[in-house]
Amino acid sequence: MFRVTTLDPIKPPLTEEGKVDYTQDFFGRETNLTVSGQLEGELGALALGKIYTFGPTFRAENSNTTRHLAEFWMIEPEMAFYELEDNMNLAEDFVKTVIRYALQHCADDLAFLDNRLKEEEKTKRKRNKANWVCSKSSSL
Repeated sequence: MFRVTTLDPIKPPLTEEGKVDYTQDFFGRETNLTVSGQLEGELGALALGKIYTFGPTFRAENSNTTRHLAEFWMIEPEMAFYELEDNMNLAEDFVKTVIRYALQHCADDLAFLDNRLKEEEKTKRKRNKANWVCSKSSSL
C-alpha cells in the first residue's frame, strides 16, 4: 500500500495536537491505495475456483497520455489451476458477452461514440490538410 495525499509533504497542515490535519486533504482523511485487488483475488480463486474483481485502478507512474489513463476501472479475473487455453477461452467468452450486451442494451451510447469518432476524424483531416498546405507553401 502507498499513501495518497494532496498535502504538502514537507509542511503539511497540522491540528492543534501537532498531528497532520487530513481534513484539509482531498479525501478528507488519511488514504492509502493498493496496486490492485489481485492479491486478495488469488486467495479467493484458490477457495472458490474462479472469481473476478472489478473496481477502480490507479497507476502509480505518470501516465497522463492519450493512450494511458492514470485512473480507470478494470476487471481482473483470477482462476485456480487454469492452463493457457482455459485462460484464452474465458477471455474470449467474456469479450463476446460484453459486446453482445452492449449491442443489445447500449445503442444510444454506441451511436454517440460513433458520431464523436466521425467528428474527431473530420477535425483531424482538416488539421492535417492545413498542415500539409502550410508545409508546401513554406518550402516553395
